Amino acid sequence: KVDSKKELISESHSLKQFELQLSETERKLIESEERLRIAESSKGEEERKWIQAELGKCNSEDKAGISEQRMNDSEEQIVLIESKMKDEEQKRIKTEERQNEQKLNLNRSVLKLRYDVQEIEDILLGINGGFKTNEINNAEWIPMNIDLVVEEKYEDENIEENRQKKVKICQKIIAYFIGKKNIIDSRKQVIETGTVDALLRLLSTQPLERISLSHIYSFFIFTNSSSDEIGEMLYNRNSYISLIHLFDLQDFFIINRAAISMFNLLNNGARTRPSTTQHPHYQNMIAFDGIQKLFILFKKYANKDIKI
Repeated sequence: KVDSKKELISESHSLKQFELQLSETERKLIESEERLRIAESSKGEEERKWIQAELGKCNSEDKAGISEQRMNDSEEQIVLIESKMKDEEQKRIKTEERQNEQKLNLNRSVLKLRYDVQEIEDILLGINGGFKTNEINNAEWIPMNIDLVVEEKYEDENIEENRQKKVKICQKIIAYFIGKKNIIDSRKQVIETGTVDALLRLLSTQPLERISLSHIYSFFIFTNSSSDEIGEMLYNRNSYISLIHLFDLQDFFIINRAAISMFNLLNNGARTRPSTTQHPHYQNMIAFDGIQKLFILFKKYANKDIKI
């Protein structure tokens, strides 16, 4: 019994030792788990901080991107505003240029009207004055013809004098034939001296802005109430190209004299050919685009009640 008791005590002691060891092991295990949890918690905290740092970095980048985008938008707005300002400035400049051009054209029109009035007065003065009573011989016509075809150069200091000389010659022609009794023979004689050729060259080569009423009227006087022979002589000198050239002008009075001169030539051609045949001047009118230009003039100056 004593031995059994000792064994029992020994086993009990061993059991307690085992329990103590087990408790120590469990404690160490718990401590290890706690340290592991703490370590994992610390690692998680670090990861959290890293994630937050990354998020902060992303937020900073986003904010920087937003700021940059706003700056770009602002720059685009500035460029757009500057572009609009430039457009407005260009519109203002164009408006001023257009207004200045209109003023200039108005001044030119006023000056042209004054010049036309003065020119008409000069023509009437010549008719009522001395030209119609003076005979002009062939020797006088030739230098006049030469003066009519003198080329005008801008660098020539006598350019204005030459222009006025041509106008005066044309006015002299007008006054001479209006006061002439034997007008048919006189016209034929003057045509043969080359005066009409000089006038046609003047009308076709002179810049349109320099063509005056006296220039076209001095040619018109040859077509007005002329004979068939005179009409044929004028047609053979290719008169249409010079007359059609004048249709590009804006001066109604010059266009009017050119159109009537053309009508007189066409009427003469119709009289000299049978009515059943094609008009002898038709091909010339087509070649110089005369029909189209006459139609344009008709539409421009026709009565508004006329349906075209």
